[in-house]
Amino acid sequence: MHPRATHVERDTILVTGSRVQNAEKADDADALRFEQAMDEAPPASFATPETRDEWLRRIRELVRENRVDDARESLREFRRRHPAHVLPEDLKALLDE
Repeated sequence: MHPRATHVERDTILVTGSRVQNAEKADDADALRFEQAMDEAPPASFATPETRDEWLRRIRELVRENRVDDARESLREFRRRHPAHVLPEDLKALLDE
């Protein structure tokens, strides 16, 4: 070997595909959870006062953007998920229209 030459080691990587299969199964499970989440109540961690306030803020933003139908639909969903929550007067009017 020449004095300036360096020795290069090469590792062999063997891919068996087991992680790929597990990833596909995880993707399928995630898709199923997403579909179920569309019809179910949110997890308890989602039902915080801050999250509810942010949802109502977003509904008001939709109204300001003149997306009243979207705001009304979101507010109906809010009421479905939080039936005991007292709506602010300005948003109650949105449901009365």
